[in-house]
Amino acid sequence: MVNRGSWWIKHVTAGRWIGASLELTSTSSSRWQTEAPESAPPAETDFIERLTLTPGDPPDRLRLHVVVSDEKGELEYVQRFVRSDR
Repeated sequence: MVNRGSWWIKHVTAGRWIGASLELTSTSSSRWQTEAPESAPPAETDFIERLTLTPGDPPDRLRLHVVVSDEKGELEYVQRFVRSDR
């Protein structure tokens, strides 16, 4: 939690395994000081970033799935990595 005087920002991160994939989630919330950070419920203005790393087949490949969202909407993209012998 970061106190900005009349408002605060709270960052919450989490990670979990889903089969062979690793999912990392980060949520950033900001509110006026009238709400306590510990009891503030999720809001549509929260910024959420979710990264999922999935090993490929064959094992020299990796897939990164990124989803970011806030009150304006959601953006999603996928990037694939392949190990090169160069």
